[in-house]
Amino acid sequence: MNNISEETWVLITRKLSGEATPEEERRLRKWLDEDPKHREYYNNIESSWNSTPGPLVNTPFFFDYDSGLKKMRSKLAEERVKSKQNEYKRRNKNSVYTWAIAASVLVVVFSISLFAALNIWEGLSSLTTYETSAFEQRIITLSDGSVVRLNRSSKIEVEQNLSDGINIVRLEGEAFFDVVEDPDRLFKIQVDDAIVQVLGTSFNVKGGDKVMVAVQDGLVSFRHKDHEEGNAARLSAGDLGLMFTNDREIMIEERGIENYLSWKNGYLRFDEMPFAQVITQLERIYGIRQELADSAVANQKLTVYTERMEMEEVLETIALALDLTFQRDEKKIIWDLK
Repeated sequence: MNNISEETWVLITRKLSGEATPEEERRLRKWLDEDPKHREYYNNIESSWNSTPGPLVNTPFFFDYDSGLKKMRSKLAEERVKSKQNEYKRRNKNSVYTWAIAASVLVVVFSISLFAALNIWEGLSSLTTYETSAFEQRIITLSDGSVVRLNRSSKIEVEQNLSDGINIVRLEGEAFFDVVEDPDRLFKIQVDDAIVQVLGTSFNVKGGDKVMVAVQDGLVSFRHKDHEEGNAARLSAGDLGLMFTNDREIMIEERGIENYLSWKNGYLRFDEMPFAQVITQLERIYGIRQELADSAVANQKLTVYTERMEMEEVLETIALALDLTFQRDEKKIIWDLK
C-alpha cells in the first residue's frame, strides 16, 4: 500500500511500539475502520514487527529502538553465518578476490583504530544528534540508562564525555527526561539561554520565548547560562519553573504540572480550575496568546477531562463546558460570554 500518509505511518509505529496515547489509538482505529485494506495492511505490518524489524528499523518512526536493536542483532548474527559460508566458497574460487577483501578489512580496522585514538586524544567525548519531524515523537535511551522522550519538531544533541562522566544535552523544542541517579555523573541540559542540571529525576523541558521546566520527580537546578550554579533556582516535584528569554530571572509556580505533560500523557485535565489559570496553561502548552473580552469569564471554574489533544478540539470542548465563545486568528484567541 503506497498511499499511506506519513501521519498514519507514525500512528502505526507508535501503536506497535507500545507508545500510542489514547487519542492516537482512537485516530488509528478510525483509519482501520475506513477500509478493509487498511486492516489487512496493519495486520501484515504487525506480524512483521513481531517477528523481525526488517525495513521498519530504517524508518525515522521506529520508536522502540532498543527492542529493534535486539532483533537486528539476531538477524545480523544469522547473516554473519551465511556470510562466512559464502566467503569460504569464494575463497576456493578466487584467492585474489579474497586477499582484496582482507586488505579492505585491514584498512577499515586501521581507520577505526585511528578514529578511536583521536577520540581519546580529544578527551573521549562524542556528540550524537537526534531529531523529530512534525509528525513523530521519539524515545532515546542514553548510555547511562537515562531515557529521553523527544516531542514533535524537536532536536537534541548529546555530548558524552567518558573521562569525567558528564552528559551535556542541547535541546531545541521539547523533551521529557527520566535521568538515572548517579552521584558521580553530572547531567546538564542547555535549552536556549537556560541550564538545567540534575542528579536523578524525571522532568519536562520546553524551549522558545520562555523556557519551562516541569518537575515530575526529584530535584533540579534551573538557571541562566551566565549565572553561577550557586544562583540557580531549585525545583522539586510538582514545580514549574519559567525563564523568559528577555529576562534572566526564574519564576516558580507550585500549582501542579499535569497538563504541561499532556503531549506525553495524551490527555488534559482541569479540576475546578479558575478560567484565568486555564488560559494561562493553554497559552503555554499551545504557544498562542489567550485574552478575555469580559473579565467576568476569569472567575468561572472549569472541570474537564479530554483525550482530544488537537488545539481546536480542546478549545471547542472548553467553550461547550462553560458556555463560552472564542475567536481565533494567527496570533491570539479571545474568549467571551455567549
